Amino acid sequence: MADAAPDKGGSACLPDAASDLSPIPDDVYCLRCGYNARGLTGTNCPECGESLELLRSETSAIPWTRRREIGRFSAYWRTVWLVMFRPRRLAAEMARPVSFADAQAFRWVTVAHAFLPLALWVIGFALLVRPAPFQIALLDEVVKEPVAAGLATLGLLVFFAAATGMPSYFFHPRDEPVHRQNRAIALSYYTCAPLAWTILPAPYLGAGLPLLVLAWEPRGRMYLSIAMGLLLLEGLAWWIGPYRLLRCILPHHGKRAGALLASLPAAWFVLAALAFLAPLLIVLLLIAVWASFS
Repeated sequence: MADAAPDKGGSACLPDAASDLSPIPDDVYCLRCGYNARGLTGTNCPECGESLELLRSETSAIPWTRRREIGRFSAYWRTVWLVMFRPRRLAAEMARPVSFADAQAFRWVTVAHAFLPLALWVIGFALLVRPAPFQIALLDEVVKEPVAAGLATLGLLVFFAAATGMPSYFFHPRDEPVHRQNRAIALSYYTCAPLAWTILPAPYLGAGLPLLVLAWEPRGRMYLSIAMGLLLLEGLAWWIGPYRLLRCILPHHGKRAGALLASLPAAWFVLAALAFLAPLLIVLLLIAVWASFS
């Protein structure tokens, strides 16, 4: 064990004399220095002096799990803040059981936050602007703008539903005990939290659409540029979030975290292509089968 490091006041952080506490049974890590706290019987980290109270607590620090007590609205947005800005605190949940059902509920609420504003914009864009991609000449009169908009909206839902689950595949290395794998997988579903901020670019998208119909007026371009910028920042936070959490949960799996960071953009791109093209291809197939019988 490393020598005790001095605290901010200059005094040494000596190992705790208290030995009546039970040893921490799992590989969980100090929130400040990342020291492995497994087997410690004291109340403070012997490396940096950080309190181990959160690692020993039997109460979850995830506000979403206490939504019935503190209210859904407050619990949801406090959890979004926790995931985005306190990943080490979220990683401390590895010290106790993590509810998979709660994590999935948070995931689907977040998917709704992202999907609904963008779906409304896609439908409005298809019906009001009628761009070339929605005027599918190959299908003549069979698939008009409403159907194409519906297919695009369906693709958007499929994309968010699948993409928010992708990081979980990196959170269960086989060399970890099964119970730790299960906890890490559940925590990975919280990393979709940045998608909750789609409510910020939504007004700019909505305001820019009518102006887009009016021949791309300068103000419309400005609103849409602001919306695209906010969506880009949201996407970057969504991309980096799983990496940060994985580094906190499994600091000895640096290569796995790097692979997660490198592969997510490509995986999301392929998924988006499949999600948006697959419904259209299915419609084309059904039309071809119908035409062959008629």
